[in-house]
Amino acid sequence: MKEVQIQLENTKLAELGLGSEITYAPLRFNEAHFIGYWINSDGDTITFYLGSQSFLCANTQKNIIIFETIFNQAIQ
Repeated sequence: MKEVQIQLENTKLAELGLGSEITYAPLRFNEAHFIGYWINSDGDTITFYLGSQSFLCANTQKNIIIFETIFNQAIQ
């Protein structure tokens, strides 16, 4: 199991077109469900996929290492 801090969205404010303070919560996931990731154009966030769901997390070296480790294990 791996753990990444994902961004939480206040859907009520988002529906009104209002932004809110970015908050994070831990998400533990099975590496077998990891599909891939990309760094968003803002450069601050990463979108990653677990099965058919997508999540946002901070663009940090720690998160990139987690994702690349999963890819490297799948290749071996």
